[in-house]
Amino acid sequence: MRYVNLAIENAPDAYQSEEYSSFTTSSILDLSHSHFQMLAGVCVDFCIVTKRLDLLYGKIFRKFQEAAQVSIFFDVLEPYILSDKLRYISPAVMPVRL
Repeated sequence: MRYVNLAIENAPDAYQSEEYSSFTTSSILDLSHSHFQMLAGVCVDFCIVTKRLDLLYGKIFRKFQEAAQVSIFFDVLEPYILSDKLRYISPAVMPVRL
């Protein structure tokens, strides 16, 4: 969870325009999107390998909610679900609106 917290706290953000003044807004959004995709992939892989779906659908999912990145979280989950690497989705994440 320390890794997740650090990664989210240090994620590229469109509002940090001073740091990214040489980038266009779409470049910043692409960088942010890529960052959260990578983070979600690492989290999902870790939780599947360690069989910690409670962590994936609990603390990790809430962190993505707080960062307003739930759609990326679900996009990353999709290939795992379709390939049967992930066979369970917690009811706690189902009522979430994107």
